[in-house]
Amino acid sequence: ISPLEWLVLTITIVFGLVMELINTAIESTVDLVTDLYHHRAKIAKDVAAAAMLVYAFGAIIIAALIFIPKFLG
Repeated sequence: ISPLEWLVLTITIVFGLVMELINTAIESTVDLVTDLYHHRAKIAKDVAAAAMLVYAFGAIIIAALIFIPKFLG
């Protein structure tokens, strides 16, 4: 793959790791604030997890755009 594609993949991977760290920080902070079930705490955790999931789908699309043309020819 080209240097530009390597750069895009590297940024994609690093940003994914950063997203996961932010997700973990949000979930840990919510757990620290309350031990009891609270609807807003659930929303905060679910939205943080959903952000990571959306990013993961975007990363798959980026990888597909880079690698599928290489496999096809």
